[in-house]
Amino acid sequence: MVIAVDVQEEMLRILQEKMGTEGLLPRIKTHRCDPDSIALSPGYDGKMDVVFTIFVVHEVPDAVKLFREISTLLVPGGQLFISEPPVIVSGKEFRDTLSLAQEAGLQLVERRLFFVNRAAVLRKEG
Repeated sequence: MVIAVDVQEEMLRILQEKMGTEGLLPRIKTHRCDPDSIALSPGYDGKMDVVFTIFVVHEVPDAVKLFREISTLLVPGGQLFISEPPVIVSGKEFRDTLSLAQEAGLQLVERRLFFVNRAAVLRKEG
């Protein structure tokens, strides 16, 4: 099961349309989050194997809160993939972002710079 989370209802609708044409919609649950919280029910705590944040972290008002929520959602050993656009997020800002994630209990596993993004994989300790 994949849970696609976005603050914009329109983005979730586009995802549903694309996944519907591919026959993948039964495998995806969409969830409209709050601007300052993922806002998934506590029933999802400790159930996620992988979380992807693609061009997201620089948009949220409180990255510390985001990383704490993600850490709560991940199983021990679960992974977080972060991707941010280098034209918006400087190298220093990305390093600061990774530090915030580490303060929330996520351990840096790998860091990469691709043509269109800065990326890292972190793992929940435990």
